[in-house]
Amino acid sequence: MSRGGYDADGQFLGSPTQAQRRPNIVIVLIDTLRADAVAHMPYLRSLAAQGVSFLDATAPTSWTQPSITSLLTGLLPHKHGADTPGDARPLPGAITTFPEVLRRAYGYQTAAFMGGKWFDDSQGTLQGFETRHGDYLLRGATEILAPWVAKRVQQAPQLLFLHTYEAHDPYGARNHPWPVRAPIHPQAHAVAAGGDVPADRWQEVWQFLTDTVARETVRGQRDRQALNRIVQWTLRGCELDPRPDILERLRAEYEQGVTWVDGNLRTTCEWLKAQGVLNAESILVVTSDHGEAFGEHGMIGHGRRLDDELVRIPLIIRGPGPFSGGRTVSGTVGLIDLFPTLLDYMGAEGIPGVDGLSVLAGLKAGEVRDRPVVSEVRAVPQTLGEPRSWVRTALRTTRWKWELVYDVGDGTLAEHVFDLHADPGAMRDLVTATGELPAALTSDPLLCGEIEALRDRCWGEARATAARAYSLYGVDVGPLVTERPASCWPRDTAPPVIPPAPPR
Repeated sequence: MSRGGYDADGQFLGSPTQAQRRPNIVIVLIDTLRADAVAHMPYLRSLAAQGVSFLDATAPTSWTQPSITSLLTGLLPHKHGADTPGDARPLPGAITTFPEVLRRAYGYQTAAFMGGKWFDDSQGTLQGFETRHGDYLLRGATEILAPWVAKRVQQAPQLLFLHTYEAHDPYGARNHPWPVRAPIHPQAHAVAAGGDVPADRWQEVWQFLTDTVARETVRGQRDRQALNRIVQWTLRGCELDPRPDILERLRAEYEQGVTWVDGNLRTTCEWLKAQGVLNAESILVVTSDHGEAFGEHGMIGHGRRLDDELVRIPLIIRGPGPFSGGRTVSGTVGLIDLFPTLLDYMGAEGIPGVDGLSVLAGLKAGEVRDRPVVSEVRAVPQTLGEPRSWVRTALRTTRWKWELVYDVGDGTLAEHVFDLHADPGAMRDLVTATGELPAALTSDPLLCGEIEALRDRCWGEARATAARAYSLYGVDVGPLVTERPASCWPRDTAPPVIPPAPPR
């Protein structure tokens, strides 16, 4: 097979080539779908029973734009730059996306139907998609998709990317009406304005997270004070005024909405099958960009943190060969591994230098190699509700979760380690409990090397974040340290020898 090459920037060189296989690929990304939400989705479970389901899939971050950009580029957020809420930079044109590879090198027709925010043309995330559509919903999908289906060239392979916010807050089936826009009635909802602090902060948050009209009232009035107050309470209300009854009700509303989304997923997939887009050779992927928190570690919503409820996601692939059989696959896998795996299955050339890796060999063997998977998120003071700049990075295997939090302003570095075998919910920080990293972790040279590299990179990223915050907003984030702070890493031992990664 003749394969095209790529230059140092990942740009495709030469004439189009033919991959060994060119199946239609349909990716449905349900925004804000926790890994455990599949329990409330009978149709999605039926797809898993026909395909493969990854037990330990991790998103590269905990909010939408950088996660989807990472999926489409195979790069971690700090490399593609769309990584900071309120300050997400456009994707550099020199970065090649997987849709560009499929379109240029293998003749795919490419279409992206997106839920809206974060994905206009100026951001560059959707480069490589010939057709782009905003305000997409699974409910009513047949009407939205029909013009594209009618115009497509049936002889050409298709890449169809569908993204929906329908599991996102505001939670509950009633909050996702068709058509897309609901009327706003500001007088009908008691949402406090501006500096008026309501007597019951939880009631304000409840309305914002479960009532579309109340939410759009705050947003429509551009009431930044009220919005900032609500966001602050989602971050700290669980600690200041614990209300487990409200958290349970919020999660019940979320699960109701997820079940509603599942019904619309069924309708969409059955229609795509009737139109010939999904056929016996097609690959169907259902996944998410991040999860959602309901107070497990003290916050509601997503972004800002990297707890498992925020970064563990479903990843289900149904298709021929290695993507069939109703198998569950153990071992760690990242969302950024999806496109490298699909290209590997096609016998197609990938993009050099990406962080994602193909897990096809592990699929064929029945178990993916347990390698460290990285997630990351950062903020500058302009981010809603954030008074400081910080960088947060996490590394996860099936047993260990290591996290570093770097406060940019004062140079404080905090590390946290959890033994997921003994503590699946990651509630007991072993560093806090013992004052040092567990011996079982530090004796693993591969993990030690990964952790030390992430420490150095986070320090550099923290300084870059501080400089960017100052240059863009004039925000003084405090004194910048000139040397990386010491950590609990055992400095009295020689640096670990890092063995080459075993073949995948």
